[in-house]
Amino acid sequence: ADESVPTPDLRLPPVLAQFMDGYESAGTRTSLIIGQLAATGSSSNNYNLSRWYTTAASVAGPYQACFVNCASNIAPMIQKAEETESYHYIGVGKIMYALGYLTLADLYGMLPYEEAFDASIMNPKYDDGSLIYEKALALLDEGILELQKAQGPAAISLAKGDYLFAGDVSKWIKFAYGIK
Repeated sequence: ADESVPTPDLRLPPVLAQFMDGYESAGTRTSLIIGQLAATGSSSNNYNLSRWYTTAASVAGPYQACFVNCASNIAPMIQKAEETESYHYIGVGKIMYALGYLTLADLYGMLPYEEAFDASIMNPKYDDGSLIYEKALALLDEGILELQKAQGPAAISLAKGDYLFAGDVSKWIKFAYGIK
C-alpha cells in the first residue's frame, strides 16, 4: 500500500466540501441568470450574470469545484478504500460521483465522462447528457450495493470521515434513492 496517498477518511471531507461548493455555486449562478437574484455590486463577476453578460469566471465555478476538485479525488479514495475493504467509502464515492455528474449535466448538457480521467487524453470528448444520466443512475445503484455490504476486518469506519451523515449508512442509502 502506498502510504503517501491519503486514506478514505482523510479524502472524503474535502470531496464533500468541494462538491458542496460547486453545488452552491451552481445555485447562485442559475438564480442570477434567471432573475431570481440580482446583484448590483462589482465585487465579483457574478453580478454580470444578472445582465446575461457571462465570463469564464462566472460560469466555470460549478464545473471547477464538482469536476476538477471533487470528482478527481473520488477514484483515489475508492482505490484506497478497496485496500481495506472499506465498502462504505466506495459507496459514498460512487454516490458523490453520480451526483456531481448529474448536477453538471443539468447545468452544461455535455461534458467529458467516458474519457474524463484518462491521463493520456489531453482533450477528452464531450458526452451527451443522456449518457451521463444513464451512467450516473448505474453509479447510484452500485453505491447503494456497496453501502449494504459488511465492512472488511481492516475497514475504516465511515463515521471517521463522513461529516454529512456521521457515518449513518441508512441516510446515505436514502440520499441515493432521493437523487434517483
